[in-house]
Amino acid sequence: MGTLSGTVALEGDPIANAKVAVVDAEASSPGNWVVVGGDTSTADGSWSVSGLAHGPDRYHALVQLDDGNYYNSESLPFLTVDAVIEPGPAALSIDPLPPEIGFAIPDSGVARYKFEQDATDSWNGNDGTLTGGTYTTDSEIGSYAVSLDGADDAVDIPVSHSSGDGLSLSAWVKLSSPSSAQYIVTIDAPSQYSADAVLYIDDTKIGFQCYDGSYVSTNTSFSYDNTWTHIVGTKTASGDMEFYVNGSSVATATIGNLTESGTSSIGRRGGSGYLNGLVDDVRIYRKGLTDTEVSNLYNTGSI
Repeated sequence: MGTLSGTVALEGDPIANAKVAVVDAEASSPGNWVVVGGDTSTADGSWSVSGLAHGPDRYHALVQLDDGNYYNSESLPFLTVDAVIEPGPAALSIDPLPPEIGFAIPDSGVARYKFEQDATDSWNGNDGTLTGGTYTTDSEIGSYAVSLDGADDAVDIPVSHSSGDGLSLSAWVKLSSPSSAQYIVTIDAPSQYSADAVLYIDDTKIGFQCYDGSYVSTNTSFSYDNTWTHIVGTKTASGDMEFYVNGSSVATATIGNLTESGTSSIGRRGGSGYLNGLVDDVRIYRKGLTDTEVSNLYNTGSI
């Protein structure tokens, strides 16, 4: 008898409390799943099913998410770990086939841009529009990132912030030293001179800035060594701001309500401050993430 174990992870995010069913592919037929064991995934997405009698090509795993549907994986290796369940075409003949899905969306999630050769929002359909720029295989999350030239490349995104709500901006960046201020993510910029919130860089610092009639910044000195770095700026509904680098808090501040309205972008603020560098896995939340959530996001890819 053997054990099949793995992780429920959709698009890299571990999924807890998912029901996993291991199916005997040879004994199953369309409309008749022969389930030989099951488990519920833990906080890190792990699961295990023992008592399996046959070889590596005989078993498939199905995962049931909160919507009640079961989703099929590819054939899983036998007696191995890190067998990841992914959405996609069914390898097992099941009628009806499970529908195609993306991945679990956090309740506070507004948008996520993974830049897998496009600027689609894989959470809520707030798809961006890339002007100029290219997609590169030099990435931190997934297979691609977006490369911006600092001259006129940017991604416009149909996202806005509601005054009084919390807000968090997260991105992976790979940067060289800029000669002037450049903007990584901008929310609600009525012009090149202001915005509700930005992740930004200048010649010596990297940070998170908000505007309530005056600018309030949380930033830190930064060495532009052209390596991938994870940055997060958070603002709670009560106005507490915090900035994080690679999962650790580096600066705090407080601010009033954010009331600007305008264009939201990745790679510029209004029509200026174009970013020269690589950006990957931009995420926008409608709350101020906690220290634990930011650490989880950096270390596991999920809050």
